[in-house]
Amino acid sequence: MLVAFHRTPGPRFGLDLIEATGLSSGRVYLALARLTGAGWVAKRWQEPHEIPHDHPARVLYELAPLPPGSRVR
Repeated sequence: MLVAFHRTPGPRFGLDLIEATGLSSGRVYLALARLTGAGWVAKRWQEPHEIPHDHPARVLYELAPLPPGSRVR
């Protein structure tokens, strides 16, 4: 899942991640919930200007920024 975020940086829809990973929707959304809860992934609803005409708002996921002072090994 995290590799899919690194391959295409920026906000992603759940469906994009399902297609990128080949995992089932249940596995992807469970992983996203866990990663969001752990602070690795941030989620937000689309802003009105991001929504195509006649489409409902969707949730966007993206890697959360590292906290100040943290290091990646």
